[in-house]
Amino acid sequence: MAGFSGLYYFIDGMVGDRILREALNSQNVTMQRNLLQKAAGHIMVRGDALKNLGYHYMRLGTQTQDLDALDKGFGMIWQHFQREPHSEEMGFLIDWSQRFQNIPILETVTSYLKPDTYRLGIRPHVMDGTGNVVSAVVLVPLKDSWGMKIDPSEVPDDEVSYDE
Repeated sequence: MAGFSGLYYFIDGMVGDRILREALNSQNVTMQRNLLQKAAGHIMVRGDALKNLGYHYMRLGTQTQDLDALDKGFGMIWQHFQREPHSEEMGFLIDWSQRFQNIPILETVTSYLKPDTYRLGIRPHVMDGTGNVVSAVVLVPLKDSWGMKIDPSEVPDDEVSYDE
């Protein structure tokens, strides 16, 4: 009986993988979303399908200026990152957390970075998406990291305050 369960799991994974590949090759938005949702029904590829569905919603939201799609996609990628943290999603979440000013997620994601190389700071006089001038929380490099050189002119001390 265990052999049959394993064989079923294997075949189901192959079917899910084929659907996922078809979805990622699709240029039709509706077809891609439907195929990704269908692939998520196959347990072996569920994580990849949901992650890609999140990216799908983010692309859709960006192109159509749909905040609900952006929110849904960001949430799906955040859930995936909580289960399986990877650098690709980390960079994406840092970027979009700053755009959304989602401080709790930004703090959590930046905790994965090399200690004492970055910290959150406040940059005043930033224009938001609606044209309002606001103070924004941003990720600020503190010192050279992994061979990266920091140009002090990029982040002047008088423009960024550091949280303690």
